[in-house]
Amino acid sequence: MAFRPPFFVMASMLAVLSASTAVHAALADPVPARLIVRYDAPEFAPGTAVGAAALQAAAARRVGDLSTASGRALKMRRALATGALLLDVGDGSPISATVLEQLAERIWRSAPPGLLSVEPDRLMQASLTPNDPQLANLWGVAGPAQSNGVAGVNAMAAWDTVSGAGAVVAIIDTGYRPHADLSGQVVAQYDFISDTTNSNDGGGRDGDAQDPGDYRTQGQCGASASTSSWHGTHVAGTVAAVGNNALGVVGVAYGAKLVIARVLGACGGYTSDIADAIVWASGGAVSGVPTNSQPAQVINMSLGGQYPCSSSPTLQSAITSARSRNTTVVVAAGNSSMDAGNFSPASCTGVISVASVGEAGGRAYYSNYGTGVDIAAPGGSSGSGRTILSTYNSGSTTPGSDSYAYLQGTSMACPHVAGVAGLLYALNPALTPDEVESAITSTARAFPASCSGCGSGLADAALALASITPGPGRLSFSASSVAGTEGGSSVTITVRRSGGDAGAVGVSYASANGTATAGSDYNAASGTLSWDDGDSADKTFSVTLLNDTTAESNETLTLSLSSPTGGATLTSPSTATLTIADDDNAPGTLALTSAAYSVSEAGGSVVVTVTRSGGDYGSASVNYVTANGTAAAGNDYTSRSGTLTWASGDAANKTVSIPIANDTLAESTETLQLRLSAATGAALGSPSQATISIIDNDTVASAGALSFTVSTASVAEGAGTAVITARRTGGSVGAVTVA
Repeated sequence: MAFRPPFFVMASMLAVLSASTAVHAALADPVPARLIVRYDAPEFAPGTAVGAAALQAAAARRVGDLSTASGRALKMRRALATGALLLDVGDGSPISATVLEQLAERIWRSAPPGLLSVEPDRLMQASLTPNDPQLANLWGVAGPAQSNGVAGVNAMAAWDTVSGAGAVVAIIDTGYRPHADLSGQVVAQYDFISDTTNSNDGGGRDGDAQDPGDYRTQGQCGASASTSSWHGTHVAGTVAAVGNNALGVVGVAYGAKLVIARVLGACGGYTSDIADAIVWASGGAVSGVPTNSQPAQVINMSLGGQYPCSSSPTLQSAITSARSRNTTVVVAAGNSSMDAGNFSPASCTGVISVASVGEAGGRAYYSNYGTGVDIAAPGGSSGSGRTILSTYNSGSTTPGSDSYAYLQGTSMACPHVAGVAGLLYALNPALTPDEVESAITSTARAFPASCSGCGSGLADAALALASITPGPGRLSFSASSVAGTEGGSSVTITVRRSGGDAGAVGVSYASANGTATAGSDYNAASGTLSWDDGDSADKTFSVTLLNDTTAESNETLTLSLSSPTGGATLTSPSTATLTIADDDNAPGTLALTSAAYSVSEAGGSVVVTVTRSGGDYGSASVNYVTANGTAAAGNDYTSRSGTLTWASGDAANKTVSIPIANDTLAESTETLQLRLSAATGAALGSPSQATISIIDNDTVASAGALSFTVSTASVAEGAGTAVITARRTGGSVGAVTVA
């Protein structure tokens, strides 16, 4: 397994070093034996409130299955904030990266129930005008208006609008050194390095993200010795070094505050730690870690590894989680002069991937490129102008005193864009990550030199801010066509203000004849609509429609907007057509007067009425037919069918008479329907079907009731036979017996 060199290159204050001179050389085998697995199981879902003992028990069952599948003993180390499990292989002792990859593949192919993914825990590496005295050397924050700003992010112009105050940017990196030019900027911090052999501070995770130095001794991490990079401190200064303090440098968003998450140590940083840091920095919950009270609106990750993000669902899940909390994630494209699609997190979905340009505006010789790159920003290119000056520390291994240094890399380009994102959030905290990305990429300046595969252009803070700064807005009708009916009193017309509400604005409106004539078909309308500063509510005016008795076709008139004031502009539709429907030639609607009728069986017939309402222009007709319900045609009623017709101008009611049969059978109420259909010349309205109930008038014959004639009887002893009499009263239908 090959590991990424860092996304930056050091330079002294006086001379820029070659881009091939990396602070951290590529790490060699062996690597720590750790795997990250994800399961489709509710107990492992992100944010699930499961007790430690219960989680351990559930994980133990899963890990047992994986041990069987892999042929290696596996042990759970901890659960990640994404819901994944971090596992040690054997006792966790380092093994070959190739062997670890093969082990992950073997587990995946064995298809344990519910397993969603398995991956090695890979290592990643680090990739108003202020009065600050080094401002002239900060070509990265300058812009076209400055002599040194041809490739800068134009932050100086943006500072006239906003400094970044109110925004929070997280730096996920090597930690930070307290520095006079970062004084008061850090509002939350946490050290996420869990491996004590990598941390260089003698401990694991804790609340102190200060950088003890990421130097490496000979053989540590299986690589040669190296000095400390102070990478996170340099990145933090590019984002938010204090402005107007008569000291050193100034950050792109110098008014913003910083959240520091330390994830990169002597050997780099593990996916498991980085994923937890992403979730925490954006305000999500991480087991065993206090909640971040200052959730970041922007995350800067000037780090990466050489593998596509599609192979790391853990990293992608953490980024997706951060975006769900409205956090924009900005990442370095990488320093290998290769396609960024083969690097993570540069190729992850939802990130802003940043390429690097030199001072002349062309792609830096080391910068990654490709269709996955979104934007370019100043990262420096030795041999082609200056590199990037920012906050630093003088110590070669452990911390020394405050200093400043020039570095180059996409690690330096990335915080320039993160700073621009911070400025955008400072102006409008309600922006979404997609809106932030669009504001940055859609307003990018053209490259002044060749930069193929560098995204949409050079990031420009002032233009990005202008794209989200409310202007006076655009005025238009809410619809390009409206309609009303002759004699319908008036029609309300709506005019809309969109795209900004700054300042007081107004617009004139007027009507003009089409086929309709002012004075006979409508009253001419004209006037002015006004909006106050901050007012974006719809405004309305009315057009009065006049009535006549002439049958005529529908007529139209035109409405128009003109002469906007206050800087507002007209946008489509600025004209609208009002159609006047004539009520003298309306054909009307045909319908029954009721959906229910009732008639006595002895009533002879029932009469059902059909009306024509809402107009009588032209001839009209409708078919009718009876249908059985519980009543049967021929026995209970005489079926009827036919057509009712109306001449033009005829609005009289029409009727259908249905004969009802009278019989001598005692029976319950019965029903039939009369249905209308196939209306011509007019609309068929409601109700178009009626239920007719036939009420029976016959008495039900009774079989009668049986009883004794007397309730008591007596006879003398020895008098012979006693005679008891029963009687039948109230009816005599049918034979009956009684015992």
